[in-house]
Amino acid sequence: MAFKKLVVATDGSDNAHRAVRMAADIASTYGAKLYILHCVLVGSVPKELLHWARVEHLVEDDGTQNDLPEWPGYGNLGVIGPNRERWVSYQARLQLGRAILDEAIARARESGVKDIEEVFEEGDAAKAVMALVKREHIDLAVTGTRGLGVIDQMLVGSTSHKLTAMGRLPVLTVP
Repeated sequence: MAFKKLVVATDGSDNAHRAVRMAADIASTYGAKLYILHCVLVGSVPKELLHWARVEHLVEDDGTQNDLPEWPGYGNLGVIGPNRERWVSYQARLQLGRAILDEAIARARESGVKDIEEVFEEGDAAKAVMALVKREHIDLAVTGTRGLGVIDQMLVGSTSHKLTAMGRLPVLTVP
């Protein structure tokens, strides 16, 4: 089977990085178009991503509490206070998502993929992938076994599980 169009969803996790590499290798081998999708985080932000956001100076951790969730944080995109998830502004989530997507695109280009389309959306990643599959007639979805979701105990992440359960296209799950 020759693949013409692939999609990989990324949330910035190590598993997502491996999935992006695998999808890029397949796309490069087949000369296929690669759609790289990221859905903006909703709910609590995983501690791994908060750490990365601090290192990248996208949010500031000043240890104070403020009643305004969109408080500017001395010019940064958000402030992480005692209630960590509450103080990451929507703008900071957009900036994190943009950085995750840009990094995945750079990895794919380094692997030799010529035709890349970025997809930056909100909502459930599995639903976004399936909508893209239907709209663009995707041949293969590539996903990591686990992402940065809040259910750490699951062996298979919710996105990869949902895509596999839908059974509408081949899904390559990368550990």
